Amino acid sequence: GSDTVLLPSDFKSMIDATITMGSVMYVLDKMPAQLLRNRWGSYTSNIPQSYSILNTKLKLGPLPNGDYDIVLEYNCTVPSLSDSNPTNDLLTAYPDMYLHCCLIYAATFIRDAEMVGAMESLYNADKERANIANWNQDAAMATKQG
Repeated sequence: GSDTVLLPSDFKSMIDATITMGSVMYVLDKMPAQLLRNRWGSYTSNIPQSYSILNTKLKLGPLPNGDYDIVLEYNCTVPSLSDSNPTNDLLTAYPDMYLHCCLIYAATFIRDAEMVGAMESLYNADKERANIANWNQDAAMATKQG
């Protein structure tokens, strides 16, 4: 009976949303909130066909007429490091990326332009490896299903 679903806390942007019914998956159409309201209104109840993102919620249209499993494929945020969160997926998979970034700042501080250039080159190569892994292997650090 609810047409909204809370998005995961690490949600950054949507790639795809589907509803599964048994072994069949239906891809939901993304649309602006105003169009979703105009098209479906709150009085229509059926299998959801569309969605819109409203702050931290996924709004479905039409109003679901039952319980459905929704699969979200989305870009996620990388959790910040802190005393209470000493690691994340990115640090685990690519520790050198963090090291090279820190060394860029260190080299900038000591005004060593040659070292800045070398560390930027290494850092960019790390980022490229991480991005290639994400596209080729659907690495969990940048894309999640939930």
